[in-house]
Amino acid sequence: MNWQDIARLQKDGMDIESYSMTHTPYLNILHQNGLDYEIGGSKHCLAAHGYNSTIFAYPYNSGSNDPALPNS
Repeated sequence: MNWQDIARLQKDGMDIESYSMTHTPYLNILHQNGLDYEIGGSKHCLAAHGYNSTIFAYPYNSGSNDPALPNS
């Protein structure tokens, strides 16, 4: 998938939101630098291409209930 494909999806009504940079499934085992890269980097990459991501989807839903991880 490339940025043109993503633009087409958005044009068709899809929300473009953040997932992670490398699709690492277990965010709850990463140190802060890894979390910053996976979560913050994903949001930054989308923003650099004009997408305002307001939702973060945890890979494999791993970590969404971990209070040590960000919830958005």
